[in-house]
Amino acid sequence: MNADRMLELTMELLEGGMMSGEIKPLYKLYEELSPKETVELIDYTIDNQKMDSWDKQVVYLYLALYSYQIGEYLPDKLYAHLMKETWDSYPEIFLRAAPQVAEMLIDAAQTDEMRDQIIPLLSAVRSEKSAEFLAGTDHRWEDTAGGWCLEKGKIKELYREEVVPFEESSGTEEDGWVPLRRIDRLCGFCRHPLTLIFNQKEPLGSCLVCSCYQTIYTRMEQGEIAWHEQNRKTEILEQCMDRVLDGYPNPERKLKRSKEFRRITYSASIMTDISHTQLGGLPCRFDHLDYPDCPDCGEKMIFAGQIEGQDIWEWGDGMYYFYVCENCNNGACNYDQT
Repeated sequence: MNADRMLELTMELLEGGMMSGEIKPLYKLYEELSPKETVELIDYTIDNQKMDSWDKQVVYLYLALYSYQIGEYLPDKLYAHLMKETWDSYPEIFLRAAPQVAEMLIDAAQTDEMRDQIIPLLSAVRSEKSAEFLAGTDHRWEDTAGGWCLEKGKIKELYREEVVPFEESSGTEEDGWVPLRRIDRLCGFCRHPLTLIFNQKEPLGSCLVCSCYQTIYTRMEQGEIAWHEQNRKTEILEQCMDRVLDGYPNPERKLKRSKEFRRITYSASIMTDISHTQLGGLPCRFDHLDYPDCPDCGEKMIFAGQIEGQDIWEWGDGMYYFYVCENCNNGACNYDQT
């Protein structure tokens, strides 16, 4: 598919004109781009005078998350262009930047203002230079797009590479449905039942009300999730307890494991037209992420999975994020929305 047609389809999607089922999902079309077509689309978009900066960045975002036939990295030309034209970029675009792009970013960090703009972008470029520079800042840069942190001087990946996406299920056992259900264990704050979300390799779940206001920790007890005694109520939750105590309905939907292949980047941005409920991979970032520290050992917890609110209830929105500490067998959940 030529660059002009790819651009046309991308703009149609942005304008709400591309209806589901008319053609393949847009991300699958980007998957199929050859190396030559990828380079042509980058050049065509950079040179297009009719597109505004944010429309162009959506094209670059789709390329960064889905166009892998070109190899691990996108051309440096793209990142040089972004650094010349605008620093207000989606950090996820820089997930496909080669290590030398980190040096370009660091060289540009001459003022505090520039450092603040560069840190989210640099956090997506995993390299020794990035780690060295970011270690000298007081920002929680690991909570942006990159999915890694420094722990005891070494790079620690904050996600699992195996990605398991989910889709809506008819709710039969033959369908392999995921048991979104409330269980007998209670939330220590609101006393509502905890909700089991995923029960694949390990149970994941939480209080789906209180976790909207703060991170809620769980532990494993006899093979089930249970309330963690280290949870402490925050001031925000205290102020909202009247609303929390109103309760919430049972999950209305069922999910099944999808057979679709996904790379770790596929669901990393809320700006692309793809389902985001999955285990593993990079989490979908609205504004920033909040990788919790384990309440027992203090180490940064690993992102284990996420579920969109609309995959729990018909009226649901936002995203629930689940984390695990593989040392202590603890879990955590928090929530974000636009």
